[in-house]
Amino acid sequence: MSAKLTYVNGRGRAEIIRLLLVAANIEYENCYLESKQDLEDVRNSGKSFYGQVPMLEIDGRCITQTNAMVYYIARNYNLYGETEDDKVKIDMLYDGFSDTIKFIYYPFKNGKEEFKQNQLLPMIKRYFPVFSNCISENNNNEDDSEILYFVGNSLSIADLYGYHHIDWAIGIFGQEYIESNYPKLMEFYNKLTNHPNVNGMIKPFPGDDYVALCSKVFH
Repeated sequence: MSAKLTYVNGRGRAEIIRLLLVAANIEYENCYLESKQDLEDVRNSGKSFYGQVPMLEIDGRCITQTNAMVYYIARNYNLYGETEDDKVKIDMLYDGFSDTIKFIYYPFKNGKEEFKQNQLLPMIKRYFPVFSNCISENNNNEDDSEILYFVGNSLSIADLYGYHHIDWAIGIFGQEYIESNYPKLMEFYNKLTNHPNVNGMIKPFPGDDYVALCSKVFH
């Protein structure tokens, strides 16, 4: 089983897909766009439904739109819970994390501190307490568990998207802030980092080189 993921060499809207592919033990190839011509070639190929990336080629299918990829992998590779109740809660959590997608715009902002304080911080204060409660309730406050899960007792897209967003929050606000205000989320993050299919897989926090690359390819 192999797949091909087309995007730039950085986080953006493809990082959650990379995490899911690895978690599902799907071998895949990164096809990195390095120029506007590379993007035009994708558009001219007719493969991309909207002429957009990321684009995932898997199981004889060509999928665009990040959420469509996420749900395809979740449904077909056992990352979507075990019961209908699990799926409903995973959907609610996943959509909640989607509401905090503003994290990925941070590297591109000129007024980073203003964006951080006026938009990202209120967002964290609204959603992160809910996420923290979900972790506590699902794991019965058992701190000795090897892995903590948002739903049930197996890895799901809620865990991986949560991990992805907590990593963004740590990169922007610092580990000390998350640890002191949301210790259960920090515990979840640390334990999931040690999962063999997660450890070391997330790309470095994006800097000026990534911003320049995106400008070169997309603008």
